[in-house]
Amino acid sequence: MMSEHFLQFIWKFQLFDTRELVCISGENVKVLHAGSQNGDSGPDFFNAKLQIDGQLWAGNVEVHQNTSDWLKHNHHTDKAYDSVIMHIVANHDDVEITRTTGTSVKCAVLHFDKSLEVRYREMINSSDWIPCERYIAEIDSFLIKQFLGRLLVEKLGKKVEAIEHELKRTSSNWEEVAYIFLLRNFGFSINSLPFELLAKALPHQMILKHRNSRLSIEALLFGQAGLLCNVEDDTYTTTLKLEYQFLSAKYKLKPLDKSMWKFLRTRPQNFPTIRIAQLASLLHEHSSIFGSIVICSSFEEFCALFSNIELSPYWEDHFVFGKTTVSQKKRLGNGALNLLGINLLVPFVFAYGHMNDAYHLKEKALDLLDAISPDNNSVVDRWRRLGMPVKSAFYTQALLHLKKVYCDEKRCLCCPIGKKIVEGGVCMR
Repeated sequence: MMSEHFLQFIWKFQLFDTRELVCISGENVKVLHAGSQNGDSGPDFFNAKLQIDGQLWAGNVEVHQNTSDWLKHNHHTDKAYDSVIMHIVANHDDVEITRTTGTSVKCAVLHFDKSLEVRYREMINSSDWIPCERYIAEIDSFLIKQFLGRLLVEKLGKKVEAIEHELKRTSSNWEEVAYIFLLRNFGFSINSLPFELLAKALPHQMILKHRNSRLSIEALLFGQAGLLCNVEDDTYTTTLKLEYQFLSAKYKLKPLDKSMWKFLRTRPQNFPTIRIAQLASLLHEHSSIFGSIVICSSFEEFCALFSNIELSPYWEDHFVFGKTTVSQKKRLGNGALNLLGINLLVPFVFAYGHMNDAYHLKEKALDLLDAISPDNNSVVDRWRRLGMPVKSAFYTQALLHLKKVYCDEKRCLCCPIGKKIVEGGVCMR
């Protein structure tokens, strides 16, 4: 059976024989504007403009496989559908439909080239890595690059929504929200949740009160993380425990459960103890995380914020409390800096520009992303083999979004690449 989604696609892009669009009751129909597609409940298209036997009609359009689907979906009892001026169907099964007021709804059958459906079904039923894998090499590179730019803005829009959510929760405190996202991203996937919980259990404002003392910041972070529980005492850990004992009593703090933190299958450089020590030094040196991020004029300047921090001497020969190792500097690697650039720097510059109508900041965010090295994973590698551009994070972030949100969900009709193929823009073998 033909999907309603496909029929909506045919109507939206007017891929039907417009000369044969005639109401069941005999009136000729001319589409002046197909309407705006509705992704929520209610009619499929809002604010359409049709000319029916020369008379202008404005209202909504509903699309179904069969005329009787109007009754099956109980639209005749739903006032939300009283504004429908045309019911578009693939098959008229000789049923009269009405609004809640009892008035009849005009109905017309779409007539279109059946090869459109054949091409659509071939992609939707494909078992390839992406539905259009066999044909994507034939798509014009300009169309692809243009679409990747749109995908990137779409993906950044989702990150803006997440930032806006936290801004509402924190009464528009940009510094607090930047601090939360900083900690979340310092978890680098495997420990992102406990780091985020740590940020919410230890507000940035509390850190600021002790900004001049790295020891106090370390005590607060390690103590609230629960990582000072049951550790071997030495001069450093004893000092931290005493400081946290004092501060936790002063602020009535309750630490997180130590078991939340993951050390197994994690490189020592990425142990949460090292990441927290790095955070403590960063927060000690920079009172304004958000301010430091948003003024960065280049990705190199952003990297300098993190690569120049010095940890407490204890961590030069420790990865965890109580166990000495060969002395070495613990610095963020290029991979970690790239991830922070992608997930912290770019979203905050873009979000701040978006919320303050500062177009130059949104442009800067995209330029910053284009300066970051491309993601290196199996998905990007497959895109590379298909000939897609992967020269920077600008492209790879868009391609990751394309695979997850469009290809994996087979939303080919929402993708200009899929649209081009369905319309016959490439030769399907």
